[in-house]
Amino acid sequence: MKQGIVNDAFHAKTKALVQSAIAVLISCIQKGEEIPLQISETYKVTGPGGWSMEYEDKPDYDIFVLHHEKEIEALPEFRLWMEAVSADPVVSRHIGHVVGTRHGMINRSAWEYVSDLVRAHVPAKSGGLAFDPETFERKYRDMEGLFYNDMIGFKLFSPLQNFESDAAVIDFGGGLKIKKITTQELEELLNASKWSPLIPSNEVITFRYSMEFTFETEKYFLSIPLSALEESPEWEIFGKLVTALRLFKVGAIGYNMIRETPLIDTPHLFGGTRGGLGYRRYWGPKYSLKVEEVDAFKAFWKQFGNIELGQRAPIGIAISRFNYAYERFGIEDKLIDYMIAFEALFFKESERGEFRHKLAVRVARLLGPDYESRRTISKEMMDFYDKRSAVVHGDSPTFQPGLNEKVEEYLRESIKHFLKERHTKGHDEVSIS
Repeated sequence: MKQGIVNDAFHAKTKALVQSAIAVLISCIQKGEEIPLQISETYKVTGPGGWSMEYEDKPDYDIFVLHHEKEIEALPEFRLWMEAVSADPVVSRHIGHVVGTRHGMINRSAWEYVSDLVRAHVPAKSGGLAFDPETFERKYRDMEGLFYNDMIGFKLFSPLQNFESDAAVIDFGGGLKIKKITTQELEELLNASKWSPLIPSNEVITFRYSMEFTFETEKYFLSIPLSALEESPEWEIFGKLVTALRLFKVGAIGYNMIRETPLIDTPHLFGGTRGGLGYRRYWGPKYSLKVEEVDAFKAFWKQFGNIELGQRAPIGIAISRFNYAYERFGIEDKLIDYMIAFEALFFKESERGEFRHKLAVRVARLLGPDYESRRTISKEMMDFYDKRSAVVHGDSPTFQPGLNEKVEEYLRESIKHFLKERHTKGHDEVSIS
């Protein structure tokens, strides 16, 4: 991303135009023209776990500015600005043409750019319209950021549910981090919840942390190549990070939605929000990552984040089933997913025989440090397998307290063991010492 002002002449003419346009609007207000009002419903966070809805009559500056389009376009500064646009082939390629990223493309006119720069000066609180140098410089640099760069920065944001830490920020490098969620972000989610079922408002106020990832994507003109419409790897990173957290230690952790926003604010760029068909709650023990655990988790993430699970089928299947179990409410469904994951890890392709005994022995040999512990693990694994068989055959076995937690932990430790075998790809390459 280029730094500083690229086109000084264009900067000067843009500034002169925005100042003159604002002067026209102020003159109209001083002559007694009324700005239309609209009722605004806005969520406000009132404290930990609390929020309120505020109703306010706000001036509709969008309509007000639009009403004066002809007057602003008649300004001599507007003519000079259009000449500057035409004189720069990079700038002129963006205005009045279809431009965008793989997230979407749109044609924006000269007026849309000018009115966007003007509306940025609308006061957030009560107060008069006035030219603000800092606001102008920020908006102008964003505009040049689009014009003079081939790559555009975006940010992915997702509330991390049922997560707590005594670290304010956990930075993994490469634009990825877990951080405390801000009041502004909570209020944005609350306001979005009025129109979207992705997150209920009563859930938003419980969020304490979020995942964030910044990246760059290519800018396109006229059309988006088919190759750019394929699922991008950055959308997978939150799922992989949550999987790593689940494997690292116990805790009911997950996420429901991902919001994508451009890092520069211009009329040509927009993001979006995606999530599942319904909202998913994560019941269970709070996932707590303490400051003293952060370095160990970062080391685990460094290893796990670089593994292409799609190229390591048995481990990929096991991890998928491990994650599916997190989404299940019934212990029977969880147990079936866990046992499928164990079979993916511990049985070779086309292997036949007595699975119950083989699985129990292999898990015990892998996880048990001594004879007594291996004997205990083997007995428990055979019990888990028997209960799984009973469930799939329609019976209703009795589940002792703590069974789910124990089988989950055995599976967690088994997966972590096989992840360390960096070159293992298939069942036949798996060895248990």
